[in-house]
Amino acid sequence: MQKRDELSDVFEELSRQDLLDLHTHYEAVVKDRLDFCFQSLNFYIGLLVAILAATLTGLLSLKSGDTRLFVLLLGPLLTVILATLGYSNVKSLYPSLGNCLQY
Repeated sequence: MQKRDELSDVFEELSRQDLLDLHTHYEAVVKDRLDFCFQSLNFYIGLLVAILAATLTGLLSLKSGDTRLFVLLLGPLLTVILATLGYSNVKSLYPSLGNCLQY
């Protein structure tokens, strides 16, 4: 019972302005975290597009019998691996974005 009285004392000491300040601070922190998340997403997307573009350019410039084909086939494999790692990273670090990241 004593713990409940202590909590009610704490809540009684907060004014309306204190609550508004807390809300403003919380809103700024959430916005900063989302901005960082979107920067990470943009980095992963840019990296994946660059890998795919380089792979397609290399594949389209190959002649028959060229042995570089096997090296260029690592590009799509690397893209899938990085996409999976990036998605799991964002999903675990930003669980609040789980609804908008579902595919």
